[in-house]
Amino acid sequence: MHTVSSRCFLPGTAANAVHDEAPGAGHGTRVAGAVFYPDAVPQQGNITALAWIQNARVADATGYVPKALSPPRYLQDVVTHFTASEKATKLFNHSIACGTPCPTARMTA
Repeated sequence: MHTVSSRCFLPGTAANAVHDEAPGAGHGTRVAGAVFYPDAVPQQGNITALAWIQNARVADATGYVPKALSPPRYLQDVVTHFTASEKATKLFNHSIACGTPCPTARMTA
């Protein structure tokens, strides 16, 4: 689902195409989970969100950032977009490092 808190920045791709298409992916979900639940994910009870997370899709269906999308360009576009949003993001995490999905047992460096 496309919302103002989730946007695709891939050239030639609709802004609302925010889903992860890469096989075996999910790194962003793990990063978000670590932000919300650094020690353990609550299994029951009422959960109060400590923050909000906005999503900027920059990886294509192969799990890579296309060569046509340079990091300085998309980072500026992402920062401009999300700082101007109603929630005015102040902290950005750029979690792009390798061509394989992260392990599920722990996060890599």
